Amino acid sequence: MVVREAGGRGEKGKAAAGRNWLRIVQIVAANANPVVGVWFLGWQPLRPIFFYWLDGLLAIWGLGVVAAVVTFREKPGDIEASGVKLLLIWAAVVVLIEAILAVPSFFAALFVLRSLNRNVLDILRDVFADPGTWFSLAIVAWSYTGQTSGELRHNPNLTLRATGEARANLFIHRTLVMGFLVFWGKWGQPPRWALAVYVLVVACLFTYTQLNPERYLRLIGFKKRNHPKVT
Repeated sequence: MVVREAGGRGEKGKAAAGRNWLRIVQIVAANANPVVGVWFLGWQPLRPIFFYWLDGLLAIWGLGVVAAVVTFREKPGDIEASGVKLLLIWAAVVVLIEAILAVPSFFAALFVLRSLNRNVLDILRDVFADPGTWFSLAIVAWSYTGQTSGELRHNPNLTLRATGEARANLFIHRTLVMGFLVFWGKWGQPPRWALAVYVLVVACLFTYTQLNPERYLRLIGFKKRNHPKVT
């Protein structure tokens, strides 16, 4: 019996380690997109700006999914429905939350468009002219979908406050670095080496904050919370 329990704990430990490595790969892959694009594909500032904006939007949308799922988990008896009807209610709630949370990203996009003084169709045409952009887009979507589903499936003690703080800071930082790059571009085309250094530093900073959210949140002033252990 003891051997069987020890074996079960060992299998759970291996599974947890595998999920942790997958999460690291997802975070690194998403943050490395602008670095690979600028360093090896000749991207100009417009594409990193687009991906910083997209990262912030997907982070906020992930928060919306978490909010809907956590709410349904905590108060399942408050909703008198089942089957297809319950699924439709859940989908409607998710869409409503996502629409509300997308408002800051919408205003951030308006800011970029006004600053660049270009038509949105022209910008999108330039961004997606490179096939590498489509591949990068798929990686970012896979990364954020995997991170959100992993949080929901393997963290039963997940709270909206905990993930909300991390994702809100992620959105704020993406918007700030995007805005800085927009203003930089208005002053003149950044030198290739300067843009390369910029996206590399940003990628390292974002990767660290996502891999060590508690440490980072304490650094900027949030108090450490003691989460209950999962047994």
